[in-house]
Amino acid sequence: MNKNNLPNNLYELRRRHGLSQEEFAEKLYVSRQAVSKWERGEAYPDTENLIAISDMFGVTIDDLLKSENICEGEPVSEENEDSNDNDSGFKVNVGNKVKVNLTGGITVDDDDTKVKIDFDNGDILVDDEDCKVKVGLGHGGITVDSDDGVSINLGKHGIKIHDNHDDDDDDEISTATGPIDIFYKVPYPIIAALAFLCCGFFLDGWGWAWTFFMTIPIYYSVLTSIRKRCFSSFDYTVFVAFIYCLISVLFKLWHPMWIIFLTIPMYDHLAAWIDYRNGKKRNRRLNAFIIKDSE
Repeated sequence: MNKNNLPNNLYELRRRHGLSQEEFAEKLYVSRQAVSKWERGEAYPDTENLIAISDMFGVTIDDLLKSENICEGEPVSEENEDSNDNDSGFKVNVGNKVKVNLTGGITVDDDDTKVKIDFDNGDILVDDEDCKVKVGLGHGGITVDSDDGVSINLGKHGIKIHDNHDDDDDDEISTATGPIDIFYKVPYPIIAALAFLCCGFFLDGWGWAWTFFMTIPIYYSVLTSIRKRCFSSFDYTVFVAFIYCLISVLFKLWHPMWIIFLTIPMYDHLAAWIDYRNGKKRNRRLNAFIIKDSE
């Protein structure tokens, strides 16, 4: 049998009758991917499907396989005529299969994959029907949603990953918390300087009040560690030095207060281990989303 004309004939018949690949596949009880392969010439329908197609479109199997102009003189379906008359906007057909529609947004359909970009309420929604992934860009940031129940949001408060199929209680991860941003606006260095001057003038604490300046890097490292949920970001070394200097100056305990410096390597090791475990957990969820998306 000569099957060289079959792919183009299938495409032309389907298009003339106003059927999408998915609708055509449903009528034949096959997958959309199978129809796509037929129209690309990568595979061919079996005898049963050829008979069903010939009955559906009212053509012979011989015409399906051999005819070079199977749709010549055949009218376009009423559904297509209505859509052409009623739709407003700008439409462009690139070649035989790629269609671009600028009605209510941007729609690019090449029959194998359909991508739609909607402009709604100042937001942008990208919907890839083939991959079942939606990407939204709006005031809330960038949101990626998958039909598998995994979503990623990149907003002003950081990155949030949510998996509806994850049984863990902590299935939502955020790299930042909004209220923390308020504390960055506090002029803490000025507060530390005023505390130093007040203690010096009113309490005669010039000999120990200088330690307040050591709390400046401690303050910002606390905010950073909370915002990033990273224990290693906390400046524990300066914190220990601040405690040592303050207590030793006030109570003359230079010895044995030095022993608290031994906690620095213990804290650094514990913090690095906790951050490593949390990082692996975030990477597993992000990789799971990427794998589901690619499938």
